[in-house]
Amino acid sequence: GNSRKDHIISWTLFVSFLASWCLLLLPFVKESDSLVALSVAEVIVRKVGSFLTSMISATIKGNVMLFLKRIFATAITRPVRFHIQIKHALTAIRWAKFLAPLIGTCNKLKEHCIDLYNKKLQKQRKLKAQIAWKKLLNKVREQQLLEKAVIQIQKQTSGKEGC
Repeated sequence: GNSRKDHIISWTLFVSFLASWCLLLLPFVKESDSLVALSVAEVIVRKVGSFLTSMISATIKGNVMLFLKRIFATAITRPVRFHIQIKHALTAIRWAKFLAPLIGTCNKLKEHCIDLYNKKLQKQRKLKAQIAWKKLLNKVREQQLLEKAVIQIQKQTSGKEGC
C-alpha cells in the first residue's frame, strides 16, 4: 500500500524533474506545414502534464473516498466520537473565520509600518543631502568671494604701483 504510493510519488517527481530539464535542453522544432510552432519540450511537457494530472486526480479521488469512508464508518460505529469530532471541526472553522481577517489586518499593519520606516529613512537621507548641498554651496560662495576680494586687492595694488 504505502510503498506503492511512495514509488508513484518518487516516479512523478523524477518525471517532473526530467520534464523541467527538457525545457532547457531540447532544441526548438518548427513544423513547416502548419502555423503552429512547438518545441519538442512543449510536446513532452504536454504529454507528461496530462499523465501527471491523471495520476494526481486519481490519487486525490482515492484519498477523498478513503477519507469519506472513514468518516461514515465513524459516524455509524462511534456516534459520540463522531459528534465530538464534528464539534472540534466546527470550532476550528469558526476560529479560522475569526482569525483570517485579523491576520490579514496584521499583515497590512506590518507593511504600513515598513513603508513608514522606509519613508523616515528616505526623509533623513534627503535632509542630510540638503545639508551637504548647502555646505557645498556655502564653500563655493566663500571661494568666489575670496577670489573677488583677491582680484580687488590686486587691482588696488596694481593701480598704486602704476602711479
